[in-house]
Amino acid sequence: MTDPITRVSASAGELPQTSPLLPYHRAGNSPSNSPTPFLLDQSSHPSRTEVMKILNDMNTWSPEVVETEVNWYYGQLGIHESYFQKQEPDAIARHIMSLIAAKILKSTSEDRLNLHIEREHDDRAMFVVPSHGNKNEPLEGAAANAVETQQLKDRRLENYIESQYLNLGYRGTTRHSHRPRAEIPFRMQVYRTEGVVTDENDDDTHLRLYFLQKPEFVNDPATVSPNETNIDKIGDVAFLQQVTPYTKELYRSLMVEAQTTMAPSFRILDTPKEHQKRLVLCFRNGTTHSLLSAMSDLYHYFKLRSSHKYVEPFANGMVIFSVYLCSWVHWHADDVNNAKSPGLPVREKGIFDDACKAVLQQAPMSFVLPRSALSHLLQSSTLDQHEVAYAYAGWKFAHQFLRRYADEQVALAKIIGDKPEHAGLLARLKMRLHKEVYTEAQIMSAISEYPQIIRALFKDFRESHASDSLSDNPAPGHGADALRDLVKKEVDNDFDATIFRAMIDFNTHVLKTNFFKRNKVALAFRLDPGFLSEEDVPRRPYGIFFIVGSEFLGFHIRFADVARGGIRVIRSSSREVYRNNLSTLFEENYNLAYTQQKKNKDIPEGGSKGTILLSDSHQDKAKVCFQQYIDAILDVLLLVKDNADEASDEAANSDLPIIDHYGSEEILFLGPDEGTADYMDWAALHARKRGASFWKAFTTGKSVGIGGIPHDLYGMTTRSVHQYVVGTLEKLDIDENSITKLQTGGPDGDLGSNEILISSDKTTTIIDGSGVLHDPLGINKEELTRLARARKMIDNFDVSKLNKEQGAFRVLVTERDVTLPDGTIVESGMAFRNGFHLNELATAHLFVPCGGRPKAVNASNVDQLLDEDGKPRFRVIVEGANLFFTQEARLVLSDAGCILFKDASANKGGVTSSSLEVLAALALTDAEFEEHMTVKDGVVPKFRAEYVQEVQNIIENNARMEFECIWKEHERTGISNPVLTDTISLKINDLNSNIITSSLWEKTALREIVFRQFVPKTLMALVPYATLMERVPAAYLRAIFGSYLAGRFVYQFGIQPSDFAFFEFVEQLSSLKSEQ
Repeated sequence: MTDPITRVSASAGELPQTSPLLPYHRAGNSPSNSPTPFLLDQSSHPSRTEVMKILNDMNTWSPEVVETEVNWYYGQLGIHESYFQKQEPDAIARHIMSLIAAKILKSTSEDRLNLHIEREHDDRAMFVVPSHGNKNEPLEGAAANAVETQQLKDRRLENYIESQYLNLGYRGTTRHSHRPRAEIPFRMQVYRTEGVVTDENDDDTHLRLYFLQKPEFVNDPATVSPNETNIDKIGDVAFLQQVTPYTKELYRSLMVEAQTTMAPSFRILDTPKEHQKRLVLCFRNGTTHSLLSAMSDLYHYFKLRSSHKYVEPFANGMVIFSVYLCSWVHWHADDVNNAKSPGLPVREKGIFDDACKAVLQQAPMSFVLPRSALSHLLQSSTLDQHEVAYAYAGWKFAHQFLRRYADEQVALAKIIGDKPEHAGLLARLKMRLHKEVYTEAQIMSAISEYPQIIRALFKDFRESHASDSLSDNPAPGHGADALRDLVKKEVDNDFDATIFRAMIDFNTHVLKTNFFKRNKVALAFRLDPGFLSEEDVPRRPYGIFFIVGSEFLGFHIRFADVARGGIRVIRSSSREVYRNNLSTLFEENYNLAYTQQKKNKDIPEGGSKGTILLSDSHQDKAKVCFQQYIDAILDVLLLVKDNADEASDEAANSDLPIIDHYGSEEILFLGPDEGTADYMDWAALHARKRGASFWKAFTTGKSVGIGGIPHDLYGMTTRSVHQYVVGTLEKLDIDENSITKLQTGGPDGDLGSNEILISSDKTTTIIDGSGVLHDPLGINKEELTRLARARKMIDNFDVSKLNKEQGAFRVLVTERDVTLPDGTIVESGMAFRNGFHLNELATAHLFVPCGGRPKAVNASNVDQLLDEDGKPRFRVIVEGANLFFTQEARLVLSDAGCILFKDASANKGGVTSSSLEVLAALALTDAEFEEHMTVKDGVVPKFRAEYVQEVQNIIENNARMEFECIWKEHERTGISNPVLTDTISLKINDLNSNIITSSLWEKTALREIVFRQFVPKTLMALVPYATLMERVPAAYLRAIFGSYLAGRFVYQFGIQPSDFAFFEFVEQLSSLKSEQ
């Protein structure tokens, strides 16, 4: 039998004209035959008479039918009194009409009445579905299957409603809808009837009614500030007519709290009725998904249900859920032994209160991870919300880091030795084999198969990190041996056991986490990198942050205590691309950070990088995910403790301190990267809002209005890249105006636009996000300059300025079946764009990658950059984009005669600019920074203008010093440029580490000379040397000292200095007269 969904038209004329008298519908009783709580007879409600008149005036049914159905609806059905208070008589009449129609359609069937009603309009909707009760009596066989099937339908309906009407969508919602999704959430009222549908004794079917209405705000949301909290200015008209002063003030206070913390605010409140509490939560629209169904799953786990609930959106972008909770039946002490309520304390009184408290404690986690592939473990009451969230984080950790090395792989590694062109291939081979063996699906299967192992792992994790734990928070790893024994005993195959051993590693290496912090928007784990072996990575990082959100997965990796690097958002054009990006996320982040470490050799900060991989279902959530990533990291950096007394009334809404097993203060310096350049201001200001003393230095590349030095505005990265182009052409005695160039990354980007503006070559090809632009005679410079200044892609190029008769063309990614001037047919513009850098038409004297995905040129395709004689199609390559080439590809091209400078050398201008931006932020007070670094009303302070000019000069000087060192060492040793870049970086970084820990720091005269050489003169004139030494953190000062000495020494003396060279270098430097 199937339960057809009855879609009822709004027109009464379409309904049957006659109807048998419908039977009396009894009120539901609990198993003890006591009246169902909260069932109130509304037959005396003032609207009843008017509703009957409306229905009788339709002349559709006999007065007897109308009276019977209205009496049932107002009385025995048991709809909560709030419904009749909030609904107008004509709306109630429409609802009754829909129910009558559905019953009539079912009257010809012998099946049990099972109402499904859906009515959807542009501005309102109504859904009525069965709701089975009696949750604490165990069901078996067909009855259990029927309830489980209905629960699945209920969940799918709520998924549909939250996706289509509440802006809580998830692409995984498979149900099709003809209507567009609402950008502004609808108002919603949901009621569960206390009475049952029929008078059949074995039927315990209630109804759940969903009513949705498009809001009509008193003020246009476009004119309302996101920080406005005056309910009278941001509420819906109908809401404001009905809301009580108490609820109005409650909602206002919740908004203030949610806006302050960025996390949702929660309350559990008493109501006048026994065994009923009101759960209220407030959050900003668009910051999570699937929250309606997630909250239902949570309170169902604790054997609670909602008698009625409301969703109220506001014009300031905030949304409030209000859920009235009650138990399925009256609680008994024995209920805690039921599998439906694990974890509740055993006591004879207050079990309902304990269940509500448990919901409040775990509700924030439902916001952080509302829906995932492991949600079935909560829905089936196998694990609670915290255990599911832990399992999810452990699942993602295991997928990223699980390793199994075969003897053959180890032997092959020994044979390869130190040859970098082969070592990279081996690393990727091992990664690919690992990902193919330990897939996400297989890891998830193991977690689902052994929930008892997850519970034990979570208990161990909780003991170390929950401040309200009964333990004294022992060090991570304290229970690792016992857990390994448990896995060995319980898990009967090595494959699954290896997965759980990886999760034991996770427990052992988490030093601090915000997992048990109530006010959170994503999960952050500060990991000790000790779990990484030499087989995993060439060099172990200093620290790893692992960030897990509902719509993203992220890392932050750094190679020194004082380190900086950009935060990159990774998007995926398809599910297949997403899976590949996910499987290589840590690898990509590690390589970016390691490259940054090599690149940062000229500055005090070591290398770091952050990545945010958007889930395949939330590719439009870059800003929200970035904000949650930042807020989660700040949680574990700031370790703010709330002083609220746990016994006080405020304790339920206070926060818990984070247990710190790291033991030292940490400061991160973050910068812009792909997809995040526009978010640096927000991150700095948010850090200030959260009380971070380092907020000015927290992000670089900020806007000029808050004192930043944006890379793109001043072309900082391009200034470094172009020094390698100019230097090479000078060595080859070639005029830049005479050469041709291919460029990936178009005029819309930082590197691409500034490369166009700073160069004087003949650019023949540009490949960007919109397509391919090619002109063998050189693309019109004036038109390119126009696009670069406007930051527009080549799809805006005036094609009339192409030399089409000479073979010029433009192919956009949206085009298909395009015929090129030579007759070639391009079937797919997207595929053509993705591979054009390998096309034989893409040939020039110079190739400057300014954009593109990592590993675009690798060992498997690098031969396509060689002509039939094995010679490179580009004489010179200067890498502006990070990791566009793999090391193996670089070495192949270098061996073929290409002059190639890799990213770690060429594009370090941006990091130099960022470092000096950090220095100014650390050296200046807030007032000084405001006066001397911020641009107001277009007025640039004199200090700022001079400081930026010095930064540009330093970038060009540093780039030229390294270029000269590489060129000289290549001529002297014959070592290829890519290898020399790594060797020079390693020499500088190792020497820097040794200097920092040496006694050289104690040489005060040398120290002052170094700082007067390193610090821009503009800054030193404003902040005297002694003051600078007091204001800047000691670790940062030592990092300046070490990086300056190490860099200048290697650039001057090369990679193979004599034994006495460093002594000679220090003596020469010490002899300089300090500039006063």
